[in-house]
Amino acid sequence: MHDHSDVLADGLGRPRSEREHRRRRSRDSPHHPTQRQRHHTRAGRDADADEPHVRVAARRTLAVNGTCTISVTFSPTAGGSRVATVSIVDNAASSPDSVTLGGTGVTPAPAVTLTPASVGFGSVRVGTTSASQLSTLKDTGTAPLTITGITMVGANAGDFAQTNDCPGTLAVNATCTITVTFSPTATGVRAANAQITDDAGGSPQSIALSGTGTAPAVTLSPTTVNFGSQRVGTTSAAQTVNVMNTGTAALSIASIGLAGTNAGDFSQSTTCALSPATLAAGASCTISVRFAPTAAGARSASLQIADDASGSPHSVALSGTGTTTAIAFDKSLGTKSENANSASMTLTTSGTAVAGARVFVFVSWTHSTRTLTSVSGGGLTWTVDRQQKAAGNNARVAIASAAAPTGLASGVVLTATFSGPVTHGLIAATSFTGIATSAPVDATAGATGTGTAWTASATTTNANDLVLGFSTIDANATSTATAPNTEIHDFGNTSYYGWATSVYRIETTTGAKTTSGTWSTSSGSTGNVTIAVAYKAG
Repeated sequence: MHDHSDVLADGLGRPRSEREHRRRRSRDSPHHPTQRQRHHTRAGRDADADEPHVRVAARRTLAVNGTCTISVTFSPTAGGSRVATVSIVDNAASSPDSVTLGGTGVTPAPAVTLTPASVGFGSVRVGTTSASQLSTLKDTGTAPLTITGITMVGANAGDFAQTNDCPGTLAVNATCTITVTFSPTATGVRAANAQITDDAGGSPQSIALSGTGTAPAVTLSPTTVNFGSQRVGTTSAAQTVNVMNTGTAALSIASIGLAGTNAGDFSQSTTCALSPATLAAGASCTISVRFAPTAAGARSASLQIADDASGSPHSVALSGTGTTTAIAFDKSLGTKSENANSASMTLTTSGTAVAGARVFVFVSWTHSTRTLTSVSGGGLTWTVDRQQKAAGNNARVAIASAAAPTGLASGVVLTATFSGPVTHGLIAATSFTGIATSAPVDATAGATGTGTAWTASATTTNANDLVLGFSTIDANATSTATAPNTEIHDFGNTSYYGWATSVYRIETTTGAKTTSGTWSTSSGSTGNVTIAVAYKAG
């Protein structure tokens, strides 16, 4: 290669014809540009030609198939599109050759990148504060970022809080940290945004925040417990209260106790674990409550559950009636056999029930479908407490009862009415004292059988019940009661092979109480049917 002075001198010292010849030879011989044929930008014809800078070597000779490099830089003086041309003047036939230049001038500006751009806190207990979560703010632009504020906005902005170490001006490629916490004030999905106001494009930028507020909730079932009548000095069967956590967070139970006027008449035991153990959302436990009245009359208290759910302490109202009256057999009021094909059956009482007694009617009849619909007589309000059909034949039995506050006179007609005409009827009545006047039935049961044994067992929940049993068989047979049952009636009609018996037992404990006995024969019988009804003391 030659320096520029050599090119200049060489170019001026040769005659025109020789310079032209050299240009022709340049296709297959070294290339020698003249001074006028040097590389340059076409500044005179391109408005932005001063912006590209071309580094041009002095005059050189380029061998056939040789290469050289022209280096161009771009230094825009304004924003937007900028163009120019590099022109190469040489002794080639195509001279001047050119390269078009283009670029876009970009004005320096800040830009914001948030990592992450959304933060989820998951489930957080209402009234507590979550662990902190971080979002990094970075200036990814070409100029410093000016930050004018970081605030919480949105539907539940008050449930979220932020702190940050972001300066007023953040250098290019520098970062700062926004720290966010979640303190839900209510259950359910909660959402807000941490909003950054600055001088970058798209301002304000936001970090999406979300979380779910959780809390326990208590549902008690039932919310009231009535033990009815209970004899003073005895303890009722347990009644169960179910405690369920129907919320979305674990429930902590601090204590379970009794409060109120007669709290000492009630007791409780529980499967519910106390704090620091917890009851999971959707889980349940039970509290068993008993009533042991220390005095006669209405007694009340409340079961109190102290926990960390809204509405604590939660309570269940407890009530019961203490009684000093013991159940006692009053008398039989008569029996009757009736074989008429009729929709009703009557019994005229043969004795007087004392004031305050409860009168019981035992009815037996035969029909495949027809039932006892009502009992009437004596101006009393009657209820049909249990009825049942035998499995092997059409024999049916029922027990009905009514309170007799002023007693029931002898000679009163009691009428049992059916859903249609029936046959082979047997009816009897008796009375007892000391029975509860309100909701007296504690439990009922029924059973059918074959052979001579008859039985039905009712499971009582009160310790001092009267349990009545009533059985019939399609045979001419008498009955013997099984202890501790005591027989009240044993009667029938030999003309149509039907017999019935009634028994009673008075209890002091709860549980399965069996009324049973034995028929003297089952000859010709296709089966027997027995029912048992337990009545509470009052």
